[in-house]
Amino acid sequence: MKKRMAAGACVWLLAVAGACAGDVYLTDLDISKTRQGWKEAARDFNLLGHRMKVAGQTYTNGMATCSPSELYIELRGAQRFLADVAVDDTGDQPHTYLVFQVIGDGRLLWQSGPMKRGAKPVPVNVEVSAFKTLLLRVDPWQDGTAGDHADWLNARFITGGTAKPQAVPALNWEKVWISSLDTSFVSPAGSVSADGPFAVAGITYAEGLGLWTSSELCVLKGAATRFAGKVGVNDGTTGSAECLIYGGDKALWRSGVMKTGDPAKAFDVSFAGVGLVRLVTEGARGVRADWVETVFTLDGWMKPCATYNPAVFESRPEWENPRVFRVGAEK
Repeated sequence: MKKRMAAGACVWLLAVAGACAGDVYLTDLDISKTRQGWKEAARDFNLLGHRMKVAGQTYTNGMATCSPSELYIELRGAQRFLADVAVDDTGDQPHTYLVFQVIGDGRLLWQSGPMKRGAKPVPVNVEVSAFKTLLLRVDPWQDGTAGDHADWLNARFITGGTAKPQAVPALNWEKVWISSLDTSFVSPAGSVSADGPFAVAGITYAEGLGLWTSSELCVLKGAATRFAGKVGVNDGTTGSAECLIYGGDKALWRSGVMKTGDPAKAFDVSFAGVGLVRLVTEGARGVRADWVETVFTLDGWMKPCATYNPAVFESRPEWENPRVFRVGAEK
């Protein structure tokens, strides 16, 4: 009987060890590569040298930072990232906010709402297997950085293999997503939803822009060389739509007709030889297409910007035509 109990205990211990073998904690990485606005990132303690404490509860594992902060991590095959995020009780500004972001290869994968001291931790559970590099960012939101003591609690990677994620020097990704553009340029007026939720086929996305049928957003590409992301019909609308990406008058990509419940379709478009980009959503009235997990890849300093369709200005002087003139690009 004792031998059976001992054998059972060994099996249980091996199962537990196997379940945990694929976990790599953020604090096991070189967190000194974190860039932040004040002090240095701290392992298992807050920025003042005490145990991390959130809403009165003490935590013994995690990384403490101060906004704005960024840590780039080479995933090396990691499958998921999990954590609880919160503002540490040591923050001396009870009414200021910050936002946590998880970004994969330049795409915003997850974002918390604005958080302040005293709020309970918010769980993070993000699928990262399709990405090479992850960026953990803390944004100061809209009210400055004072008191923005941010904690990544029990943060860990599920690897499922032998390779271990590795912190790397800053890659200086630009924060350029479709939702960062000026949506007032969407035509016709009132045919854009910028606040979400962005949900396609039961999957909710942290970043995106909803364009109602039929609408258009014109973009001057700037230094962008590629544009990638996904599109699909929003779960909150019923019907079908087609999304198109034009370079001038040439169609660079078409989604084909998509209907409610269809999985989002991925795109990755080169802007070689393109100046003006048009993002078009077509279909019967009352259907919304969500452009999600988008990223512009830049090779230079000039970010893409939204603009009017220049066809409207063809008969006007060139300084009123965005096809040929752009402030800041004068020669």
